[in-house]
Amino acid sequence: MKISARNFLFKEGDKIENLYIVRSGSLNALRKEFKRIKIIESFLPGSIIGEIPSTENEKHLYSVRAEEDSEIEIIPIHLIHSVLQKTPNWFPKFIQTLQWRKQNLICKEQKKLAILSLPAFLFVLNHLIQTSNENSYSLEKILSLLESLLSTSQEIIERLCYALHSIGFFLFDGKNIQVLKPTLPIMLYDVLQKKAIYKTQPEKIFSSTSQLLLKTFVTAALKEGTTIENGLTEISGYAFNQAAPVYSKGSRKIFQELENHKILQLKPASSENFNDDKLYGNLKYIQDLLELNRIYPLLDQELAKHL
Repeated sequence: MKISARNFLFKEGDKIENLYIVRSGSLNALRKEFKRIKIIESFLPGSIIGEIPSTENEKHLYSVRAEEDSEIEIIPIHLIHSVLQKTPNWFPKFIQTLQWRKQNLICKEQKKLAILSLPAFLFVLNHLIQTSNENSYSLEKILSLLESLLSTSQEIIERLCYALHSIGFFLFDGKNIQVLKPTLPIMLYDVLQKKAIYKTQPEKIFSSTSQLLLKTFVTAALKEGTTIENGLTEISGYAFNQAAPVYSKGSRKIFQELENHKILQLKPASSENFNDDKLYGNLKYIQDLLELNRIYPLLDQELAKHL
């Protein structure tokens, strides 16, 4: 079979019916990613184009176009199955194993691309949040901004959105993203960036003890807190103990991690009684930090599930 330059051998979504061997010329496998057509593989003389489908109605995941006048040998899938039936029992299974390994490698590569795309995605989302007064953004708009930063497919970004939706990071209906906490995208971006650079636990991800202290502070602040200057909320040691009596005499050191990171400020009273102490913190920021700490350990698990 001869195919002229710029003509398609098959298109993405067509049913798989044949394998093809390139006798002469050259062809490219193409896939639409965002608004661009990306070359994902090239085929020269001797190359085999296509895969043996595992189901009857399996479809091509990409298009193939001739880049110059080419000659192709067509091998119908039903003939391949006929030949395989005449081979030893182990041979078809061997072929299936090779195909499974190839597909597994492709899936792993897609997951890797999605994970690498996450920081850029968060950066773009934060840009939209900072430059608009809205809390809902179309996926199409985000994809247009990502186009110059990434070569990842639209499908992978959609899966990424569903993964983030599943852990309550935002709401996603397939077309639009509704942001629940405007500061969360940049906070997660910062955490992922610092983890990649320093290879250590990010400073905004706290121990279970510190998270418990922050939750107790929020509970007490919502009930009995007083808003003072610089966006801080003040509570007493007594209010803190009433919210959750986790404090014991002589253990002001349990606040050390949070004080070091300037999340909470503890002002001890002149007496030794913690009930007379004062605690200060930015309530809204602490609530966002707690949400970040809730989401962070779920991220890897949900990405693996959706990608």
